[in-house]
Amino acid sequence: ARQQAEAASACQQYAVQVDTVRAELAALQSDDESAMHAELRTLNEQYMALDANRSEERSILSELASTVSKRRNELDRARTKLSDCELRAQKIELEREHIAERVMEEYGEELLASLAAATSEAARLPDDERTETKSRVSQLKTRIAREGDVDPTAIERLEEEESRLNDLQAQRDDLANAAATLKRTIHTLTQTSEKRFLKTFAAVQKNFSELIPRLFGGGKGSIELLDPAKPLETGVEIIARPPGKKLKSIELLSGGEKALCATALVFGMFLERPSPLCVLDEVDAPLDEANLFRFVTLVKEMSKKTQFIMITHNKASMALADKLVGVTMPEPGASKVISVSLQEAYEQVA
Repeated sequence: ARQQAEAASACQQYAVQVDTVRAELAALQSDDESAMHAELRTLNEQYMALDANRSEERSILSELASTVSKRRNELDRARTKLSDCELRAQKIELEREHIAERVMEEYGEELLASLAAATSEAARLPDDERTETKSRVSQLKTRIAREGDVDPTAIERLEEEESRLNDLQAQRDDLANAAATLKRTIHTLTQTSEKRFLKTFAAVQKNFSELIPRLFGGGKGSIELLDPAKPLETGVEIIARPPGKKLKSIELLSGGEKALCATALVFGMFLERPSPLCVLDEVDAPLDEANLFRFVTLVKEMSKKTQFIMITHNKASMALADKLVGVTMPEPGASKVISVSLQEAYEQVA
C-alpha cells in the first residue's frame, strides 16, 4: 500500500511536471509562431518589392533590347546604302573618266582652245555681261542636273538605233521602188489590155454586125460598151433589129431571137480568134425552120476552121452533120453508143 501511495504521489508529480513543461512549450511555441509569421510577412513584402523591381527592370531591358535591335537594323541599312553609294560613286567616277577621255580624244584640242578663248573672253566681259554669263552657266548646270546621270552606253545604243534606222529606211525605199515598179507595170498592162481588148472588140463588133443579117435573113445588130471610158470594167449592151421590127435591146427579143444573137456573138468571136473545137448544146432548139437553115448553113461554113460538136434532137441539124453519134438500147437495161458517118452513108447509097 505504501508503494502504491508512493507511486501515486510520483505519478502526480510527473503529471504536474508534464503540465508545466506543456505550458512552457506552448508559451515558447506561441512566441516562435508569432515571430515566424512576422518574419514571413516581412519576407513576403520584400519579395513583392523585389518582384515589382524585377518586372520593371525586365520591361526596361525589353525596351532596350528592342531599341538596340532597331538601331542595329538601321545601322545595317545605313551600311548597305553607304556601300551602294560608294559603288555608285565609283561607277560615276569611272564613267566620268571614260567620257572625259573620249571627249579629250575627239575634241581635246578644240575644247582647250574654246576654254582658253572663253576664259580670255570672260576676262574682257563687262560686269553686266559677266553676271548674265554666270546666270546662263547656272541655268545650264541646273539643266544638266535635271537631265540626270550620263549613260555611258548611250553612244553605242545611238549607233545601233541609227544602223537599224538605216536598214528600215533602205527596206522602205526598196518597198517604195517595188510599189512604183508594180504600179508602172499595172499601168502598162492595163494600157496593153485596153488596146488589145478594144482591137478585139472592134473586130467582134464588125463580125457581129455582119452575122446578124445572115442569121436573121436581114435586119441589123451591134454591140456597144456601156462606158467607153472604162472598157475593162464596163459591161456590153447587145442591140439587134430583126427584119420588120424596131431596134431593140436583147432583153426585149423572143427566145429564138435571143439564141440567134448569142450565136452571132459567139461566132463573131470565133471568126476573130478561131478555136479548134466548139460545143453547141441544144442551141437550135428555139429556132424555126428558116432560122434553123441559116444557122446550120453558117455552122457548116465555119466548120472548115473549127470542129463543131452539136447536141441536138433536130432532124434538119442531124441531116447536115458529117457524123452522128447516138445512144440506143437494143435490149432493156443495156445502152450502146452508135456512130454513123453520113458521108460514108451517102457514098454507099450513091
